[in-house]
Amino acid sequence: MDHSGKLGATSRCATPMSRAIRSSLMISVVIPARNAAGTIGAALSSLDADRQLIGEILLIDDGSDDSTVAEARTIAERDGLPLEIMRVGFGNAGAARNAGIAKARGDCIFFLDADDQVIPGGVALLRDALRAHPEAGLAVGASIHRASHSQKFKVPGAYGADRTANARAYLLNELRSITVGSALVSAKATVGVRFPERIGLDEDTLYWAAILTRARVATIEQPVLVYNLDQERMAERFVANPRKVFLDIALELEALQAFGIDKATLRKRKVFIAQRIARHLIRRRRFEDAARMMRAVPIRLGRRHDFKSLQYRARIAFGLVARRLGFE
Repeated sequence: MDHSGKLGATSRCATPMSRAIRSSLMISVVIPARNAAGTIGAALSSLDADRQLIGEILLIDDGSDDSTVAEARTIAERDGLPLEIMRVGFGNAGAARNAGIAKARGDCIFFLDADDQVIPGGVALLRDALRAHPEAGLAVGASIHRASHSQKFKVPGAYGADRTANARAYLLNELRSITVGSALVSAKATVGVRFPERIGLDEDTLYWAAILTRARVATIEQPVLVYNLDQERMAERFVANPRKVFLDIALELEALQAFGIDKATLRKRKVFIAQRIARHLIRRRRFEDAARMMRAVPIRLGRRHDFKSLQYRARIAFGLVARRLGFE
């Protein structure tokens, strides 16, 4: 396949945003990090193959009390990487990324998490996709997701010409999630768009949904990122304070109305989040909490998600009965 990528639909003329992409394509890399001494070296080293394309690497050190900064400086000096370190104290990856967006000087921004690695040449593939499709403001590549006992290859979905429809389909899980580190976005597309800062879950989904209302998308099927997933840590973040997590995400979803996303889509996304939290609670046998979460999930017979909803309710009811009868 041609590494230049493919676009869901083409346009006859380039926008001002696309002309900026075509002309210089100076790339800013934004990496939020907190106590990432064990992984930041590998993350930075993975950028070495693409260093000629990178104008700056902004490491947003969010209150680390380990050797994250020292490790980063050592690798940057060894590989000749244009590293700049910002020290902040947000305690939130979204806020740290926003600080990087505000400081970035590049025509395009590439977000990378401190525990992931770019596949050599991955940034170049994304850059080439934007150059081949100047009407696009976002390039998305495939990614390899590594968990403790599995590995999955995820290819981006098929985006169309209607940007709002793309954002709606994305929130409804009809398009594959965009993994942080698998996308290159025009800086002009990020104007007025920031990561939600009140949440530590799903903030990237809401950010990309907003970007999708602004930018056409070019996709490539080659992998550009190795994404390291800690499934247990992710699940724990859902259930540590489930009610607050749900309410905070619901509030942030409401903000997407300003980007033209309709209320019905946002309601469906809230239902999906409630079910997701309930699933993690059921696995931990926290049936009372799961029952409360399922109150946000309406029962609508004949709808696609009814079976899952009924299944969760049945598991909750069975668990509660078993507990009352002393089988736990």
